[in-house]
Amino acid sequence: MKKMCWLGVVAAAGLLAGCSGSAEKQKVSEAPPTDVFHQPSSVVEVHMADEKTGWAISPGNVYRTEDGAENWKSVLTFNYTDMMAPSELKPLDPAKLHMAYLGADEIWISEAVEAGAYPYVVQHTADGGRNGFKKWDTFPARGVGAIQFVDSKHGWMFEKFGSATGNDIVNLSRTEDGGATWIRVSGNGRGEPVETFPDAGMKSGISFADSLHGFATGSLRDMDTAFFYRTDDGGKTWKEQALPVHSTTLWTYPPEFFKNGAEGVMTAEDSTAHTITMLSTLDGGQTWQPTKPIPYQLRHSQEPALEQDGRVIAVVNDFTDVLHGWVMDQTGGLYATKDGGTTWDTIPADETLKHALVESRVKQLNFVNEHTGWALMYQPNGVQSTLLKTTDGGHTWH
Repeated sequence: MKKMCWLGVVAAAGLLAGCSGSAEKQKVSEAPPTDVFHQPSSVVEVHMADEKTGWAISPGNVYRTEDGAENWKSVLTFNYTDMMAPSELKPLDPAKLHMAYLGADEIWISEAVEAGAYPYVVQHTADGGRNGFKKWDTFPARGVGAIQFVDSKHGWMFEKFGSATGNDIVNLSRTEDGGATWIRVSGNGRGEPVETFPDAGMKSGISFADSLHGFATGSLRDMDTAFFYRTDDGGKTWKEQALPVHSTTLWTYPPEFFKNGAEGVMTAEDSTAHTITMLSTLDGGQTWQPTKPIPYQLRHSQEPALEQDGRVIAVVNDFTDVLHGWVMDQTGGLYATKDGGTTWDTIPADETLKHALVESRVKQLNFVNEHTGWALMYQPNGVQSTLLKTTDGGHTWH
């Protein structure tokens, strides 16, 4: 299973917090548009399922490719005019736009125009958008609602809606019917229906290996370890899990699982030492084994940078399984491993990548096998994006 994406759509009348959306409100969107683009602009995330098939998302559209990202067709356009008066319409914030992927054809999209004012809308297709998207209203949006699904039925929405004394306030909701209805299963906000999610720490997200076993990641201020908790009951209760890596400036990021959740890879970033440590599991997350940290370089502090969730994106990574992975920093420094991080090869940036990094920054890596991958480049002070492709494991890009 490819990694979840922590990304949002609007809807009709909201329900009480903690209540589920109504399956009776399910709609099927109108026939998708047929516009075809060589490379859409303002793409905020790309997910390629294989060498030919994939998805791209912008604040206004969802695109699909079936020819290796050479051409993209718009399969969903976000249109809120049937739900809101023209005076109420506001630009869609990319931070409130989230997607989850399952295979080459099935995706979910959650959206929110304005936190607290309108409910999330969850939209879903299992056929690549060929017959439109089903649409369900959910509970009112309170913050950023990242989503993940482990199969066609079981999924989670992770809301962050502010912080108190350096600790993120969150809610976690779960669906068992593919996104039609949601129930809040845990949280740490005072007065919330369930308060079993840990209070302390900044949260980078959650990731589930299967319908029961999941992990919450992030950072603990002034502690010689990272924020890392696990659940064995689908997110209802959580317990701290020790990791064999230590630093007071350590961030863990949601694991990516393979082979039905049996194997997984997670990264830990030390923002002071400027290193990335890869941790892997072969037992569904019961134990995690670290590899030797690899360094990353920072750009000059006066140069514009990309940010996500209030943090500068200094380094990105992607893995196709527990053996093959890539790490790239904002100077074009690229490392690749074929043995689960035991050894890392340094790959110098070619001229195409160097030229792209003059005005853009790398926002995402997306490899589908040992050879073929994409780098999403994004202008830090603008809205333009560029998609670079490699067919030799990152040695050359075009």
